[in-house]
Amino acid sequence: HDLSEDTDKSGPWTTTPDTFRQNLLDLMDLGYQPLSVEEYVEGTYSLLQNYFIVTFDDGYLSNLTLAQPILQSLGIRAAVFVITDSARAENHMSWRQLQEAQTTGVLSLYSHTHTHMNAQNVLLDKFLLDARQSQMNLEYYLGEGKYQMLAYPNGGYTRSTMQALHREGWDLLVMQDKPSWYNPKTDGKILVRVNVTGKNPDMLHIINYNRARTGLPLLAPKTEE
Repeated sequence: HDLSEDTDKSGPWTTTPDTFRQNLLDLMDLGYQPLSVEEYVEGTYSLLQNYFIVTFDDGYLSNLTLAQPILQSLGIRAAVFVITDSARAENHMSWRQLQEAQTTGVLSLYSHTHTHMNAQNVLLDKFLLDARQSQMNLEYYLGEGKYQMLAYPNGGYTRSTMQALHREGWDLLVMQDKPSWYNPKTDGKILVRVNVTGKNPDMLHIINYNRARTGLPLLAPKTEE
């Protein structure tokens, strides 16, 4: 979510720039290549290669000031899922800064709803109105993009919202787990991701935990030559 040069702030949602850079280098050292959310949606990648996608939630200013230079130096693109009602908050990107982020070509900006609404806690129509409002704001301030993508706040998806958003033309829904009932024809294209904590993350452990969840063989630690 956020980056800070203050190591005391590292935790579940915040990491330091040095740790973030090392995370990315570790992934590439383990044989993973960066992939953008746009390439994922388009399917323009090889099934024989391992990839990672970098995403941020909420729209913190540090995504632009601290993460973007690191990503640019490594040739990696990332997606920021913005709470569009938070563009006025002091520690979030303003609309002017979001426009600046968009021009970098490194950060892509998509929806994290307008008010950080949990789909599991509200009626379907209310959630859909909130999602539409976020998309309208993004288009008004940043221009109409090629894709509509949404990351569910708190991972709180429902099947009814997935199906409704798919019918409305959203291209990608991002969540923390794959529903047992998932059907791409009715529920749309999804991206399942994992949170990387800011305190001493072990990328090999994170990779193998998720490979085990999906039945893939585990990676062995790299040996020194």
